[in-house]
Amino acid sequence: DYSKTYARSKYYDEAKPWNERCDVAFPCASQNEIDQSDAINLVNSGCRILVEGSNMPCTPEAVDVLKKANVLIAPAMAAGAGGKLQSLHYIL
Repeated sequence: DYSKTYARSKYYDEAKPWNERCDVAFPCASQNEIDQSDAINLVNSGCRILVEGSNMPCTPEAVDVLKKANVLIAPAMAAGAGGKLQSLHYIL
């Protein structure tokens, strides 16, 4: 458990990380992980880039908030392209 290994860390049960200060966010868990409220938290926390690590991690409302705030969004299809190309290399 990370919080037991690193004494200065804190664990918050059921907490989302989207209100933590960041430059880049990597939602990788599931679809619709980030809703409108989470997107507002990301913008207010200084996020400038969002890299989709899962399929459709943002709701359409969240995408609208991020785009209006000029947050650069790297879509899952583009963000995961390197892995797909690498897999093709092994097949050939």
